Amino acid sequence: MKIFKIWLIFSIIFIISVIPLNATYACEENNVREHNIYTMDDEYVYRLSEDGIEIIKINNYEDMYFDYRLDEYKMKNSKIYVYNNRLFISGIENDEDKSYIKICVYDIYDKKNPIKMNDFKLEGYEYLFKYDDNGSIYLVIQQTESNIQIVSIDLNKTEVDLNIDCFEGGEINFIYLSENDLYVICNDDMIDRYFTTIHKFNINRSEFKYINKISFDGIIYNDKFIHKYDGNLRVLATCENSKNKVYILDRDFTYVNFIDVILDNKNINSVYFDGELCYISGFLKDGYFSIYNLNYSNPNYMGSIKLTSSFNYIYKLSDDKFVVVGNEHRADTYKNMQSDKVFEVIKNTGIKINLIDVSDKNSPKIFDEYFIKGKEAYLSEFLDEGKMLFSKDKNLLAFTLDMGDNSIDMDINTAMEVNSDILIPNCDKLFTGVYVFDLDDKEGIGLKFIIESNDNLFKDKSIEGISIHKDSIFIFSDDYFEVFDLDGKLLGEYTFKKEETR
Repeated sequence: MKIFKIWLIFSIIFIISVIPLNATYACEENNVREHNIYTMDDEYVYRLSEDGIEIIKINNYEDMYFDYRLDEYKMKNSKIYVYNNRLFISGIENDEDKSYIKICVYDIYDKKNPIKMNDFKLEGYEYLFKYDDNGSIYLVIQQTESNIQIVSIDLNKTEVDLNIDCFEGGEINFIYLSENDLYVICNDDMIDRYFTTIHKFNINRSEFKYINKISFDGIIYNDKFIHKYDGNLRVLATCENSKNKVYILDRDFTYVNFIDVILDNKNINSVYFDGELCYISGFLKDGYFSIYNLNYSNPNYMGSIKLTSSFNYIYKLSDDKFVVVGNEHRADTYKNMQSDKVFEVIKNTGIKINLIDVSDKNSPKIFDEYFIKGKEAYLSEFLDEGKMLFSKDKNLLAFTLDMGDNSIDMDINTAMEVNSDILIPNCDKLFTGVYVFDLDDKEGIGLKFIIESNDNLFKDKSIEGISIHKDSIFIFSDDYFEVFDLDGKLLGEYTFKKEETR
């Protein structure tokens, strides 16, 4: 029984370790735990929580104050979007044996007296949400296993209404929006086989037209793994037996070109598309950063660099410098005294930031690096994209480390023999807080400041998000946020109200 328990722990941890970061992020919307949601405009913070929607005036950071609360919205998978004094809210409501997607739009010109413009209820049990920069919102609703509804709303119109169409498809996974096209990515149910179908729509503000669909082997983890360039759609998919392919789809969705095997048997954590080029990072036994040219007629491999870390985030700093962030690893070899079998355990030793020079695409090199030493584990807090902040304009990188006790003791002498490497978390109580870095294309990586765990913001709380607004950094916890300037000076703080206040 003891051996079985250890084997079970190893199995779970190994599965977690080989799933790309982005797969976790893609599934975040379906998580049981509901997080608070924040959005901002020039003068206000809007927070959606179980207490409703709170509107906070932030003009003066030393005197931020509560303006209004809408307290009737307690829905699952809630979304909030603010555009031009219009407030959009959506979520899932259950009514007896049915589920509905509820949509509400408010005029919030007068923040102390929001006016409901319209609300809608559409039958469905799951939905996806996307918006553009011009006030158009798109929802894709799963009504049944094979029936899907697509909905658009234009917040610029005086009378807010829905534009609705339906199509047949599989399980909705995510939406990709690019210029005048919207793509709905579905996972099809195939026995012992990865299979994806992409449905393409042409959009013109809130109007849309179904163009075509195309299916292929493999699954796409999220919208980072898909990109439109020069009319063609490029898709990075993971297929059976850990095979990876890049598909290049023409604008009419009638022809597919591809690189047949890309990074064979490698775990891909993240990808960055830049014109015809594709930058990929990940980890199996070693970390890597690879470059591919995805020219439509002649896609080809260009170069790569071997790394010691599993990089989950890729950011472009300049034309010849890329920033990658992830977990540093160390491999330790152990001998089972009962069986004399030797196996390898891969341990996390901290977080590594690398600045990679890609001026020679055939031979990328490490230009600079920064290592945060600590027994970092694969905790959801570090996997949350909302807790990473990169600003190319400000040459700034910030991320939160919000980790508590999570140790696993392993008895090597009673551990089962394993055929593959195991990645185990080996952390004690760790740092909780925010690291903020300067990034310079010529000077490299420099630590600007740290907000440490003993600050009031993080005492007995978790960090839920980090955002940059104008020249200030906002750090949100579950019931509190603080504002810092770009040198780490505290500018102001606000505690969210728990009870209804009018």
